[in-house]
Amino acid sequence: FGMHLIANSQMIGAIRSVTTQRGRDVREFALIAFGGSGPIHAASLAKEIGIPRVIIPNFPGVFSAYGLTKTDLTLEKNKIFYEDFDKIDPDIIFDSIENLKKELLDIFSEEKIKSNEIVFEIEADLHYLGQSHYLTIKIPETNLNKNRIHEIKQIFNDEHERTYGQKADNEKVILVEIRVIVTKLRISSNKKNIVWKDSFEIEKNKNDRKCFFENKQCFETPIISSGELKNTKSKGPFLIEEYDSVTVVPPNCLVNLDSENNIHIEVEW
Repeated sequence: FGMHLIANSQMIGAIRSVTTQRGRDVREFALIAFGGSGPIHAASLAKEIGIPRVIIPNFPGVFSAYGLTKTDLTLEKNKIFYEDFDKIDPDIIFDSIENLKKELLDIFSEEKIKSNEIVFEIEADLHYLGQSHYLTIKIPETNLNKNRIHEIKQIFNDEHERTYGQKADNEKVILVEIRVIVTKLRISSNKKNIVWKDSFEIEKNKNDRKCFFENKQCFETPIISSGELKNTKSKGPFLIEEYDSVTVVPPNCLVNLDSENNIHIEVEW
């Protein structure tokens, strides 16, 4: 149990680094956990941090592998600047973006992919003079022209304030690089046509298991399969055993299954 808590503390730090430490309210988010061990830790992590809901996707242990078969095709190209933003001719920045787009389109044209089947994204990495790290921002691609290049600096200032709680409008801003990303969207398969093997069914009448939860309290914990959660909302503790993973539902947390067989846990503090 002690090793479990140590692992949790490391993951809690990682979650906080991209939420509360960047000014984001965790109460507005759900924690999605997958992989073989993610569902074991997820509910206790959410409870400790203050995230109200946990979602475990159907077949969490192969979630990443399945996602790779459905992911969009993506390519990117970049141009390094590393100069004071105000000293760079806006025409050079705009022309660089257009040239990167053309290079990417040329690559996709070799694959016989039509230009109307792809989506562009534009990003920039910037930092204030003297900073050792940069911040990545999204540049609106719609209606982008030479007269709007100056807006990049303001977008960076606003994002810096949102991320770190402050901005410095009068400081020099260094443009590190411009990056263009092009994505070819895959045609999604109808989920109803995806055939999975029958869910792993745990041994019937399997004995409950003694489990430690917070405050080192020990509970007799029922072992169930996810299929037993259909059409009901049940209160933990539970161990939801499946072929590829185990989901731990702490005491007093409510758990149910949605129409896509994803597990939803409402975290009780």
